[in-house]
Amino acid sequence: MATYGYCRVSTMQQVEQGESLDTQQVRIQQWAALHQLGDIEEFYIEKGVSGSKPLDQREEGGRLLSNVVKGDVIVACRLDRVFRSALNALEMIEQLREKGVHLHLIDLNGDVMGEGLSRLFLTIIAAVAEQERVRIAERITDVKRQQRSLGKFLGGKRRFGYQVDDNGYEVEDVKEQVVIKDIVNMRSQGKTYDAIVSEVADKGFPLSRGGIFKIYNRYKDAMAV
Repeated sequence: MATYGYCRVSTMQQVEQGESLDTQQVRIQQWAALHQLGDIEEFYIEKGVSGSKPLDQREEGGRLLSNVVKGDVIVACRLDRVFRSALNALEMIEQLREKGVHLHLIDLNGDVMGEGLSRLFLTIIAAVAEQERVRIAERITDVKRQQRSLGKFLGGKRRFGYQVDDNGYEVEDVKEQVVIKDIVNMRSQGKTYDAIVSEVADKGFPLSRGGIFKIYNRYKDAMAV
């Protein structure tokens, strides 16, 4: 078994002023001694690294995760020194558990992978992580809705009637817009979908019956004559 310390400060100003890093190392050494974890084999120190970056994408964090093996112990001062969010913590802790590595977080008073504390900790953090998932999904939906309202193409199959310009925005295709108007007008006048399929095919636009149905229902209110 080897015991490792992990420290992080988020700004270079903190690094240059010696703020926090020395204190973190001292606290980790004291914790290891108090709980008979042995001497600290090595400190993995992130200087001027934002907490928004996941542990495995940080230089020292990635090196630490690559080096630890079953039975090893990682000690850090606080949850937010190690993880970017509850969701990230839940994912990384599961990876550490699979490797058989223990994680001591001093601010949580112990081994979050062990019995007792871990059950309460993981229950709470799982609940918080689920809320994060919901908030992330909502933010993504809001961003996509805003981008779509501005005419941004969001991927997938392009809409009939539009092309995508070099900046990734949808712009009207003049010829296809005429076909859309024809489809709406023909259907509004009572023509069958099969008849419309045949007519637009003759004009060089081989659309399916289902495609005609979607186009009509999407634009009928805006374009019906």
